[in-house]
Amino acid sequence: MARRLTLVKPIVAALAVLPLLAACSSAATPYATSESGGPSLSPAEVAKAEAVARQVIADQRASGSSASVIARPGPVKDSNTGHPCTSGRELQIKLIGKFPHTVTTGHPVLPGNPAPDFTVRAMTIIADAESGRACLIGVQTA
Repeated sequence: MARRLTLVKPIVAALAVLPLLAACSSAATPYATSESGGPSLSPAEVAKAEAVARQVIADQRASGSSASVIARPGPVKDSNTGHPCTSGRELQIKLIGKFPHTVTTGHPVLPGNPAPDFTVRAMTIIADAESGRACLIGVQTA
């Protein structure tokens, strides 16, 4: 079962989003299944996802309006953080908000075309469910 949290109005300190993420998980039944058919997130996995999200938010000096996490099977061997996800279960964390210190380069703009908006609007972090280490970090733009 996906754990999703969406706030109606944006918050200045994204850290306020994360305790609510943990509270969201406590409302689920212990027998719920994830979208992939596997078991729901454990309290330990929610805590690990929260810790990873807090670290990324702090590193990026970001503010957020939404946070979600789902668990899915699979290792990640091609890491962009230096830490592979090898436990066979990964946490996919999505943060939506403002990431003013995250820069994307995009593609060249052809003459006569409007310049695309490369402002980072969301970050997706894949973390190992066992170690709690991020192994892939990606961004989404407008």
